[in-house]
Amino acid sequence: MPAPSPPACARFWFRYDDELEYIARAARDADAVARSNAMVVLGQPVILSLLIDGAGLAQGYRIITDPHADEELRMYAYTVAIAFKARFGTDGWTCDQLAPAESETPITGIFVKERCRKVADGQEIVVESRYYYKPGQALLDPNTGLPTVNQFESSARMQMVAVDALRK
Repeated sequence: MPAPSPPACARFWFRYDDELEYIARAARDADAVARSNAMVVLGQPVILSLLIDGAGLAQGYRIITDPHADEELRMYAYTVAIAFKARFGTDGWTCDQLAPAESETPITGIFVKERCRKVADGQEIVVESRYYYKPGQALLDPNTGLPTVNQFESSARMQMVAVDALRK
């Protein structure tokens, strides 16, 4: 009987060795915690993913700002997209400013919903940034008049995939 073929889409996860971070946390050393935390890009907590094909080969990676970060920190998450694009050079990007969906509104007059794409060195790079209120979100609760907590979209996402892997 032939061996079963590998699944078309395999899911794997990994985590950085965070022992030094936890030692720093136990010592209550905020500076050492910041230096030891590998899951941060430009001060923003991030979620990292490797993109693995059916043969078990890494074909790319994805970085997404953490939507569960503290409000004061997450407010500026969308700006990380600037650094993502700069990492691959300023030329050759095709960017689309996406229109607001129904009931999406600006935050203090600023609305960002951008998707940029670039192909370079056999890699497709896609960078997205978002900064707005989603439907039903606002600075103040309309029922109580009190400030809302963490009710907004502010995010950056970068994905790089080998162009050959996209053709399969």
